[in-house]
Formats: sequence, C-alpha cells, structure tokens
Amino acid sequence: MVSSRDITGTSISNRKDGNKGKDVLSISQTMSSKVDRSRQIRWNDAMDKALIELLDDQVALGNKIDKGFRTSAYTSVCKEMTAYFNIDMRTPHIKSRMRTLKPIYMEPKKLLGTSGFG
Repeated sequence: MVSSRDITGTSISNRKDGNKGKDVLSISQTMSSKVDRSRQIRWNDAMDKALIELLDDQVALGNKIDKGFRTSAYTSVCKEMTAYFNIDMRTPHIKSRMRTLKPIYMEPKKLLGTSGFG
C-alpha cells in the first residue's frame, strides 16, 4: 500500500480492492484541525456571586482596561472558579456569562440612575 500525506492533513492511499483486484483511491480526512470545545456550564446563584466578587477584585487590582479585562484577569478568575467549584472553567465561559449578566445588571442600574428613584 502506498500512502502519502499532504500539508492539509488529508491522507491519500492507493490499495488493491479485495474483491475486484483493482486499484482504489482511498481518502480519509483527519480532524486534527478541529477546535477542542469546552463543555457547557450550568451556572447557579453561588457561581454568579463568586464571579462578580472575583471580577470586582480584578477591577480593584487594576486589571480592567477600557471595556474589558486583561487576559491575566480572566486567567486568575478561571483558576479561582475552578478551584472553588471543581469545574473546568475557561475564559470563554467567563466572557459568555458576563454577556448574560450584563442586561440583568443594567435594568436596576438604569432605574437607580433616574431622578427621584432610590
């Protein structure tokens, strides 16, 4: 059997077909370029509270820049959440939850900012 591998990860091999004795071109695509995706996380109130407190700590440390956080802030929050809740927490999980919590936070903030309320 003759086999070669091109730069895209596609394996091409020539082999004899067992039934007919003819050459058959066989191509198999490797999935090495497929991105390893993290598992979904079911957030609860305790996790939300811990996330907000940890992000508040990062703001106090000066790790908030413009409209986001430094990479080191996300890394630190991920490590602490992983240690406390024993869940493999990654930066995309944190960013996704922040996008979910933002509209929930903005409603009371808007109300408290109006004249004569609060």
